[in-house]
Formats: sequence, C-alpha cells, structure tokens
Amino acid sequence: MPNRIIEYVNHKNVYIFGFGVAGKWLRDQIGNNVKGFIDNNLKKNKSSYSDTIVYSPDQVKEFIGEDDLIIISVLDIVDIVPVLNKKLPNIKWIALGSYLD
Repeated sequence: MPNRIIEYVNHKNVYIFGFGVAGKWLRDQIGNNVKGFIDNNLKKNKSSYSDTIVYSPDQVKEFIGEDDLIIISVLDIVDIVPVLNKKLPNIKWIALGSYLD
C-alpha cells in the first residue's frame, strides 16, 4: 500500500465504497480510521468485516460528516460517482485506483 494514501487518511474518518475484495483489503491497510463500508447492494447491508459494518448510501448520509472521506474501491466507478454526487454531495471522495502503483 503506498504510504501517500495512508498519510492522506491518517487523521480522517474514512468510509469505503465497495464491500468487495478491494474494499476489504483497503480496510486491512487503513485500520481503525475506517468507520464503515458503503455499498449499493442491499443484500450486503449490515454485513461486517473486521467489525466494520456495511451501510447503504441512504443510511450513511444520516451520520457521515463533511470532514469525512469516502474512498471508492470498486472498478465500476462511473456507476458510483453519480450516486455520491446525488446522495452525499458535500462529502469528499477519492478513487483508490489513483493511489495504487
């Protein structure tokens, strides 16, 4: 994991969009800064990995803060960005892929 993403998220509450292999891997790399997963698939709702719960975009908007960060870990980012722009417009997000070597 590149140090630059770890340094970037070091003092932020992080939510990972995508409860797949990449999202779980990212959770392992970041650790306690991850406050939850976000996923559109309602079948994954309330699942957990390393004590980190999966929320829908509608659920997470009730408690996510403007200083928090979402890291998109899914490949189909073109499907995710419109969801974030509509449901969580004031929350900063970055794509995991841009930080991988």
